[in-house]
Amino acid sequence: MEGLIKKTIDDWLNEIDYNDDPNYVPSAFALEFVSFIKLVNGSKGEEHATPVVHYKMMDKIVGKRENTANMCSRGLAKTTIFAEYLFLYIAVYGSIPGFGDVDYALYVSDSIDNGVKKMRLRIERRCENSPFLKRYLSIAKFTDIRWYFKNKEGKEFVVTGHGAKTGVRGTVEFNTRPQLAILDDLLGDEDAKSATIIENVENTVYSAIDNALHPKKRKIIWSGTPFNAKDPLYKAIESGVWYVNVYPVCEKFPCTREEFRGAWPDRFDYDYVFNQHFKATGAGKLDSFNQELMLRIMSPADTPRSVQKLQRVLHRKGLSLESNKKSAFRRFISDKGKLHQI
Repeated sequence: MEGLIKKTIDDWLNEIDYNDDPNYVPSAFALEFVSFIKLVNGSKGEEHATPVVHYKMMDKIVGKRENTANMCSRGLAKTTIFAEYLFLYIAVYGSIPGFGDVDYALYVSDSIDNGVKKMRLRIERRCENSPFLKRYLSIAKFTDIRWYFKNKEGKEFVVTGHGAKTGVRGTVEFNTRPQLAILDDLLGDEDAKSATIIENVENTVYSAIDNALHPKKRKIIWSGTPFNAKDPLYKAIESGVWYVNVYPVCEKFPCTREEFRGAWPDRFDYDYVFNQHFKATGAGKLDSFNQELMLRIMSPADTPRSVQKLQRVLHRKGLSLESNKKSAFRRFISDKGKLHQI
């Protein structure tokens, strides 16, 4: 299929470029979606400025593409964009540009008790506290696993919630099959250690969900942060059968402050990433740093090389990782006399 590319995770990550692109112009939908978020939040506003990567994420929502896989660093608001606000957008406007009307969607997370119930509360809270949503949604009813909306024009929209390990069955609303499936962090912390659970999750994605969707009008958006190389999302990214988007917290780390290029610098700046890397290195948990923020799955042999990189960065600043670590760290990230403590 046109536009599909088969590459390894490392190949995708090695091509990340967060430099300002003077030729990039957000799609009309991305601009509209950001405006929608601001309308939902009203005078309260958002905690952080919208980064360019969010516009690029939104660009990929529109159109007819059936299978999109997004691998994002922890905290990059993938769930907020691809689930919470997208469901509310469809509830208000009834459709996705270039795709058409959406009557019924699936939300699939690690479990009903964790991901699904939390999403229900997030969306319900938005509806209860947003004057904009109260104005344009005449009905918003919630149970733990079924969320029903009707907008002011009478257009109905239903989302049903499902746990990835328990599968997806009996998915019919308004006498039609779902046209949209949002897959969101399908594995929990303990799930990633179980080959049986991983197999069950893969069966849910490629058998239950794939066959539950409408045969002619269908879209799957799968987002998550990988746990290990056996993670179903990790394998999907490398399979060549999904349209891929990869967003680590920054281009590379360790690096100097001047070299730093981040995905969302207003939220995850150089000091934050340095702090996380420093603590992970000292605790012997560098694999977690690389997995959660850099999206790279490390082998034990990779750890000494990364420590050496950090040592070289500190050496250029006249600091040492081995001697007086905490003092060195405080001096290194001091900014105009203000110390950012760990």
